[in-house]
Amino acid sequence: RLHTLSSAFRMAQEETRSKMQQVENVGMSAEDFLSRLSASKQHLQHLEEEKRTIAESLTLTTAEKQDISSRFEKLTMSLEDEQSKNSDLQNNVQKQCAKIRELEEINRMSCLEVRSVTAEKNKVEEELA
Repeated sequence: RLHTLSSAFRMAQEETRSKMQQVENVGMSAEDFLSRLSASKQHLQHLEEEKRTIAESLTLTTAEKQDISSRFEKLTMSLEDEQSKNSDLQNNVQKQCAKIRELEEINRMSCLEVRSVTAEKNKVEEELA
């Protein structure tokens, strides 16, 4: 009977060692799992921060796009105003050039008339002399 108890005791010890090994393996697996979970959480936090940064950048980009669009519209209106002013100025310059040509023609005719009168005056003076 002692032999049976001794044999049962050894079997119980072996089973206990086996269970302890299993507990140790499960503990190591749990530690590995916790370590990977921690690394995953850190990576997730990093991705969340990157997501926030990108969202902020997109918000800035949208605001910048709206600002650029607004400035472009203002510049377009300014350009159209300047083009209109330029066109008005060109028309004014053309009118002034036409007026100058007209005045030059009047001046030329006046000069011819003055020469003619001067020639006639000289002729009369010669005749009187």
